[in-house]
Amino acid sequence: MRKLLVLLTALGAFPAAANASNLLVNGDFEASSSHFTTPPGWYNIGHTEGVISYAELGLPAFDGDEVYVTGGVSSSGFLNVGEGIGQNVATTAGDIYKLSFGYTGENCPGCTTVFTLNLGGFSQDYTIIADGSGFFHKAFTVTDVSDYVATSALTAITFTLKSTTNFGNNDPIFDRVIFERTGTTNAPGVPEPATWAMMIAGFGLTGAALRRRRHAVA
Repeated sequence: MRKLLVLLTALGAFPAAANASNLLVNGDFEASSSHFTTPPGWYNIGHTEGVISYAELGLPAFDGDEVYVTGGVSSSGFLNVGEGIGQNVATTAGDIYKLSFGYTGENCPGCTTVFTLNLGGFSQDYTIIADGSGFFHKAFTVTDVSDYVATSALTAITFTLKSTTNFGNNDPIFDRVIFERTGTTNAPGVPEPATWAMMIAGFGLTGAALRRRRHAVA
């Protein structure tokens, strides 16, 4: 019986490990270092923009070496309303997902900027208020959207500028964008053949152990 319990415990660990993986391509923006090429896996909205290194900006590193500044070098430091970045992700209708990301702004004195996250049919605005620490010195805020239930086989995730009090001086900055499956609302499916094989093997081991125990007692 112990062997069966160990086997079933191991089987239960496989879905958890799969759920923890980031479904986004290049969510940390480390796959390129170009100021002018769209980060791999992503698409720009209304403009063309690459990444910038934390070292070049003088911004305290939040994750890795590169970061996505919506109004960066390629845009000549200027972002218009409605412009931003996005990625389409394969999902399963009825499955539950979590999106987490870090964001900050260029932090010009007295500036306030609002950007919009669109996650499938879900939309939410986030406000970036300068904190007086100086350009590119505002710490990242980490936030998430949990329990998003996908409605189709493809989910669009976009970040776009909604408004700002100072165009070009408080553009949103993003890094460490993670989208992961956390569960499902769908009815349990039929186990895969490999799973059945492992379960049958486990039952076989349990039966053999019980037979040996009976022979030992006899």
